[in-house]
Amino acid sequence: MRAQLHVRLAPGEALFLHTDGVDEARDGTGRCFPLGGALAKAAAGPGATPARLVAGVYAALLRHTGGRPADDVALLVLRNDRPLRDRPADRPGGERMRGEGLRPAGGASR
Repeated sequence: MRAQLHVRLAPGEALFLHTDGVDEARDGTGRCFPLGGALAKAAAGPGATPARLVAGVYAALLRHTGGRPADDVALLVLRNDRPLRDRPADRPGGERMRGEGLRPAGGASR
């Protein structure tokens, strides 16, 4: 059985997923694709929508590989666009809503 990781994205948080064909992509000299830098550049500035993140990283990948990645490439961005709710301390009595306060956590369960 494979390990599973359960995380909850807070409002405004995003998760970037990719196949190994992205971070293992090489240029003509054999250098691996600098995914972290490409993602940071695509996320910089206003209007960093999931579609723009994918398009920016993919364009950088194509430039890096000369337009010919050697392996399959898949990119996906998931973002929680739900509006922020009041924090528990801001509510009368400080009551918590179900699931509130959960943060992404490492660890696997079976």
